[in-house]
Amino acid sequence: MFLAQKAPGFRMACLQRTQGVQRRARSGRLRRERQSRPAVLTVLSSAASHRILVVGGSGRVGSAVTEHLVKKAYQLGVAPSVRIDLGSRDRERGQAAAQRLRQRLASDVERSAVQDHVQLDWSEYRPETLVEILRPYDLVIHTAGPFQNREEKAGRLLDACIRAGVAYQDVADDMHHAEWCRKRYASAAKQSKISAWISTGIYPGVSNLMAADLLDQMTDLLGERAAPSKFGIAFSYFTAGSGGAGATILSATYLLLAEPVYTVENGEIRWRPAFSDPQRIDFGPACGGHRTAYLLNLPEVRSAHIVHGVGHVEARFGTAPALWNGLMWCMARYLRPEILRKRMTGITVASLPLVRLVDMLVGARTAVRVDCWYQDVVSGPASRTHFLYVHDRLTDAVGECTAAFSLARLFPDRLGVDVPYESGVWYPEEVFRTRASRRALFGLVQPSALSWIRTGM
Repeated sequence: MFLAQKAPGFRMACLQRTQGVQRRARSGRLRRERQSRPAVLTVLSSAASHRILVVGGSGRVGSAVTEHLVKKAYQLGVAPSVRIDLGSRDRERGQAAAQRLRQRLASDVERSAVQDHVQLDWSEYRPETLVEILRPYDLVIHTAGPFQNREEKAGRLLDACIRAGVAYQDVADDMHHAEWCRKRYASAAKQSKISAWISTGIYPGVSNLMAADLLDQMTDLLGERAAPSKFGIAFSYFTAGSGGAGATILSATYLLLAEPVYTVENGEIRWRPAFSDPQRIDFGPACGGHRTAYLLNLPEVRSAHIVHGVGHVEARFGTAPALWNGLMWCMARYLRPEILRKRMTGITVASLPLVRLVDMLVGARTAVRVDCWYQDVVSGPASRTHFLYVHDRLTDAVGECTAAFSLARLFPDRLGVDVPYESGVWYPEEVFRTRASRRALFGLVQPSALSWIRTGM
């Protein structure tokens, strides 16, 4: 009688054991098949709602993006629905980065969101290989800078995402890269129903939305008499030392010194010398007050002009100590652009030890200031306002801002807004067109800011 009562459970246990053996056999065959493929060290959980690959994830920016994506997802209560892999060329470095990330996260839920490392070289792998690697993901975040001087390789990862049917996001700070992606891949993205967001860091990125918010606010004030061509926008940025980003921001800055600067004056495009026309900008007491900033070629100038039709746009950047500004001014004046482009790696490696030392002395604070004004040729400046955002560390600011864009894409309902998911390749202000959507994203960024100030008009 006892054996008869236990028989059904015994049969079920045998069946489960047999199925387990079969699964292990199938798993063994799959592992053997994958030995000839690029190493993908993680099989993502089928229970995860959103699978994310951070390309460049073992670097400082990529690690910061991953960390803040997990932390903010946890704050929103959606961390169990997120699974993130770090993608980079070096397997050991990538696995070590994933382990360090888990150690910095506070809860088991957060740690479980960081899966492992995916080995890939997006600039060298064959397109079909990239497509195969990317296909399991819902979103790819490209943080593997610098984005300058990529030429025809600029959009390879975006192209692979479009072919794989995967949403794309990057932190590109180069105008040529951004425009190449828009012009070459926008049509393909629309046909494949893929939404690609470019330049979604702090600057460019959140700075674009700060400008859009000021323009909306000023347009409301001026009413029907406001003409887009009479608006002016000035983007001003400051970072102490390298901002903690090390070689990445150094390489990008050196390469930007080799590019003429795109500006808009009276509705006309005007190319000006890199790191020229210095101005003293007030970044507020949290950032040491007035700092000197110089013209630099950045994509938000182009996007403000083509998206909003603004008649005057320019962007400036400055750093500390002041000696760095002087050195970069000399590099822009006395080194030929081809030297900066071809020898960027050597220049970066040579200067990195000194930069690390300076970072220890001056910190890594960063500031974004966006000024907006309306110029009436008859009565002079009618209105002027500005938006100021200061953060204690550049890498964390980039991580938080990029994570905010990703979460707004994946979980708009948690933010209480409707973020349009339109196929194509878009600048941030083309996606976050409504004031409500921008304010919702700002709500993810503002809590950690040292200063978050919007002046009246």
